[in-house]
Amino acid sequence: MQKLAPIFFLACLVALTISIGKADTPSAAAPAQSKTAMVGPFGGSASIDVKNYVPVSVIRTIKKYGVVGQRSQQSMVDLAKTGSVICADTGGSYLIGGTVDLTAPMSDQYWITATVTLNGFDCSNLAGKVRSITVSAENADRQTSIDIAVANALKQYLAH
Repeated sequence: MQKLAPIFFLACLVALTISIGKADTPSAAAPAQSKTAMVGPFGGSASIDVKNYVPVSVIRTIKKYGVVGQRSQQSMVDLAKTGSVICADTGGSYLIGGTVDLTAPMSDQYWITATVTLNGFDCSNLAGKVRSITVSAENADRQTSIDIAVANALKQYLAH
């Protein structure tokens, strides 16, 4: 038993030395701050449920580009005039709004064309202009046509 006491004491001393050494060691650098897109309400001729769905699609799809999307109730209608103020208020990296329209050709009522216009403002360039990208996609499913149009519009917008 007496032989175990010095070994136990030595083990405690080594553990204490290691834990103190770890406390003095600088930790790994914090991960880079991710960009945030503030996604506002969408307008257009589509029904209200469709206009409410488009921001959801944008927020879900923009993650592919390393951008976190957040819903905003602020109007994104005239970003050329209000963009810098909204950027300051929200702290976002991008502001995204726009319109959505749905049409079905008369000859084929089973296909739906979604036309999505994204109006984007880059908060890192407050003197920059609003970029507007319009994309149409066609599918038998309304939600799928919207998702495809949103994905293609975001790809063009974020590829600059």
